[in-house]
Amino acid sequence: MQEELLFRTHPMLCLIDDDIVGIPVLAQKLMLIQATMISRCLPEIVRKINLKMETAVLELNKLPLVMASTGEALMALMDIIGSAKESLLRILVQGDFSEFPDDQNMHCTARLADMLSRFSDDLQEDPHDGGEFLMDEIKVLEECKCVGLPNFIPRSAFLAILSKHVDEIQAKPVEFIQKIWDYIEVVLSSVITKYSDNFPQIQPSIKRAGRNLISKIKEQSANRVTEIVEMEKLTDYTCNPEYMTSWTEKTNEQASFIVAVLDDCASDPEEFPLTVFGDVEIAHLRV
Repeated sequence: MQEELLFRTHPMLCLIDDDIVGIPVLAQKLMLIQATMISRCLPEIVRKINLKMETAVLELNKLPLVMASTGEALMALMDIIGSAKESLLRILVQGDFSEFPDDQNMHCTARLADMLSRFSDDLQEDPHDGGEFLMDEIKVLEECKCVGLPNFIPRSAFLAILSKHVDEIQAKPVEFIQKIWDYIEVVLSSVITKYSDNFPQIQPSIKRAGRNLISKIKEQSANRVTEIVEMEKLTDYTCNPEYMTSWTEKTNEQASFIVAVLDDCASDPEEFPLTVFGDVEIAHLRV
C-alpha cells in the first residue's frame, strides 16, 4: 500500500512507532472515543426515557373509562358539575385562586373589586354637560307653581328634579351588571373546560348549558336593576348616613350664595365657590 510504503521510506515518518500508525489503530481510537461518549450520555438518555414514560403513564391514568351506558355518562356529568361548583365557590366567593395562580383574569375577587371601584368612580362623575347652574331646577319650580304656602317646594317638583338626575345615570347600573355577568361567564367557561377536558363527548353540551344559564340570569339581573333604578324616581327619602353631612355643608353656604347672587351689587362676581360643585357661574341667576 502507498500509505505503508510512505511511512517506511520517508526519513521522518519512518521514525514513528508502528503501534500508533495505520488505519486499524485509528479505528481502534475512534471506537474508544465513541464508547466513552456513549457511556457518558447513556444514563441521561435512560433518565429522560423513564421520565417520559412516567409522564405518559400519568396522562394515561387520567383518561376516563369508556362510558358504556347512560348511567356512567350521568355519573361523569354529575362529577363535572360538582367539581365545577366547588371550584367556582373557591374562586368567586372565597377568593382562592390557587387553581389558576398565573391567570390573573381568574383571580375573581380582585377583578370584581376592580370593576366595582371603576363603576363607583364612573357613577360619581359629574353628569352635567356644562349648562347654566341651577337653571334646570328653576325651570322645574316655575312649572310647579301652585296656590299654597310660601317657601315650601311642591313634592312634584322634587320628584321631577330627582327623576331627571336618575335618568342621567340610569344606563350605568345596567351596563355594570351586564359586564359582571359577562366576566362570570368567562370564568365559568374556563372552569368547565378544565374539569371536562377528559370528556369531549359532553363538553360542548355543558358549555352551551352554562352560556344559556348565564344569559338567563343576566337578563333577570338587568331587569331587576332597572326596577330598582326606576323605584328611586319615586322615593323622596334616603337612608344614606352621608346625606346629612352633605346637606349641612351645602346649607352652610346658602346665605353667602344668596348674598353673592342678589345683594353683592358692588362687585357682581361672575363665579361662586361651592363645595362639591367647585366654582360655578352665577351671573345668569341675576337676570
